[in-house]
Parts: sequence; C-alpha cells; structure tokens
Amino acid sequence: VTFQPRAIASHRKRASRVARVALADGLVEINEVAEIGDFATAQSLFWKVAPDIPRAKRRMLFNTVIKVCANAGEHELAEEWYCRLKGDGLVPNKETFGKLMEA
Repeated sequence: VTFQPRAIASHRKRASRVARVALADGLVEINEVAEIGDFATAQSLFWKVAPDIPRAKRRMLFNTVIKVCANAGEHELAEEWYCRLKGDGLVPNKETFGKLMEA
C-alpha cells in the first residue's frame, strides 16, 4: 500500500463539504443563536426544523438547544431539554454532558 496524500486531501475536502451541507438543514441557524444565548429563537427554530432532521443528527440538534440554555444561564431549561433528548430515545454523549456542566 502506498501513501497517497492527494487522495486523502480530496477525501477530507469532500467530507467537509458533506458536513456543511448536512448542517445546513437548520442546525447552523440554531447554533448561531445558541452562541449568543437566544433561547426563544433557538426553541422556535427547533420546532421548525426538528421534523426534517434525520435521526443521525437529532442528538446534535438537542445538544445545540442545551448549548443555548447553557449560554443563557438557564440550567433548569438545560435539564428539561436533556430529559427531552432522552425521551426521544437518544443516548447522551460527552458533548451533551459538557453542555450540561456549562449550564
């Protein structure tokens, strides 16, 4: 097997492009308001985009709402959204717990 840096670079570019397209389905907008702690807008966006988010991205969606709660200093809301994540049958990950700790 020979090392082919161009093939790896090409694969990384493609993977990055795919990731950006995948995030374009509402997660980018929610993340932008999460950065500034705008919970009302994030929650509204959640209900708007949630039906179209594929199962593989749903934990990321919930984690982003937990992030907005953390950035807004709303620890009780973060706990509520954690319960919703679990209620949706999703398994929390290290990002979930990290955001809960920030809240």
